[in-house]
Amino acid sequence: MIAAEMIRTTRRSASALLVATALAALAVPSLAVPLRAQQPVLAGVCFGPFRDGEEPGGRSPLPSALRADLDAARRVAGRIRTYGLGGTGLLIPQLCADVGLPCWPGAWIGGDRAADDLECELLEQVARRFSRVVDTVLVGNEVLLRGDLDESSLRRRIRSVRTALRDAGRETRVGTAEPWRVWLEHRDLLEDVDVVVVHVHPYWDGVAVENAARHTLERLAAVRAIAGSTEVVLGEFGWPTSGGVQGAAVPGEANAARYFRELLPALAEHRAPYFAFEMWDEAWKAGAEGAVGPHWGLFRRDGSLKPELGAALPRLAKGASERPPRRTEPDVPAPGTGAGRAPAVIDSARGGPTR
Repeated sequence: MIAAEMIRTTRRSASALLVATALAALAVPSLAVPLRAQQPVLAGVCFGPFRDGEEPGGRSPLPSALRADLDAARRVAGRIRTYGLGGTGLLIPQLCADVGLPCWPGAWIGGDRAADDLECELLEQVARRFSRVVDTVLVGNEVLLRGDLDESSLRRRIRSVRTALRDAGRETRVGTAEPWRVWLEHRDLLEDVDVVVVHVHPYWDGVAVENAARHTLERLAAVRAIAGSTEVVLGEFGWPTSGGVQGAAVPGEANAARYFRELLPALAEHRAPYFAFEMWDEAWKAGAEGAVGPHWGLFRRDGSLKPELGAALPRLAKGASERPPRRTEPDVPAPGTGAGRAPAVIDSARGGPTR
């Protein structure tokens, strides 16, 4: 409860000093595992931490479960990206340092000024404290797509974080993530980012699976063409394994396997950095996205690898794990909300119907 009260005070005062104190209070013992050298199966993967029985605005993941999940992700991915620092999400960068897994943490920007201030201050502190595994931070995810802020307001947020980190002597890269259409429509946003994180989802674009890999590469190339010398990273791409048909796009394991099997070698050939969407299915997304929402994972909610994806990418089997649903364990106090309650504005990978 002490850590929770500290961050409640931080929300009221927007004090960087108190945010740092909150981080110290939440810290867990570091195991100092060295960064690995071997080639991962995936360059990166989107990390949504919620198991069955957990959700944004509800129960937060337990630190022990987060550590186990990060260890599983480390077995298949070179890095992860996250989407917010609410609840025990604040622990993820610390735990990434423990297991030696590079992390691109994100601040969830939802248009609530006080909550957004807190997220950005926490993001700055995470970048300062865990620079060994955090070399890039993201201010917002699909903020312009949802209309939570206008372009000028988002740019001010990004500049503020960049300035704070430069003043602290950090060269941490600062970016934001938006779908490919948004980047093409908001080119001035490029002036304020060190890295362009672009989402391409052929499913949401209604593209048939036989054209999906080419569609992804073409949209990625279109954003690269306007980005100049700024690095462009494919921040999300994937294919749902269940749910409704979207135009010519049909969900299913076989189609997901085909999409990854055709796209990943092309990304490797073009040396395109990426984050596959996403590590696990997440049950809570049924309320946010309908039938398709809970079915984007490479792995099922219980941690088992989806068979067709395993057949297409056998090395993914290294990431299989046991992920039992949340039962009766005591909640961990979540910053600003009381025991085990994460702020509703904080999301994990893909929160809400955005297309």
